[in-house]
Amino acid sequence: MAGCARVAESPARKPNFVFILVDDLGWNDWAISTIKRFQLAERVRLELRGEGTNFFNHPNFGGPSLSPTSTTFGQITYSETRTINLQGQLQW
Repeated sequence: MAGCARVAESPARKPNFVFILVDDLGWNDWAISTIKRFQLAERVRLELRGEGTNFFNHPNFGGPSLSPTSTTFGQITYSETRTINLQGQLQW
């Protein structure tokens, strides 16, 4: 068409934030991982990562001790705890 200027479309950018949520089957134990990438300069990138197991800190107890000669017979001595890891990586 005469008199119409064509506008160049910018290419679609991929998101630089990833969120992954995984459920461990059987246990109420949620593992979460997130990654964020920053472009600091043309050839320099920073990546921040956080990972957590049993993220919502729900108690998951093990079974009781079944050895009749044990001093802990019938007691539950195991409970899973929350673990959170933070990490950074500079790439050039």
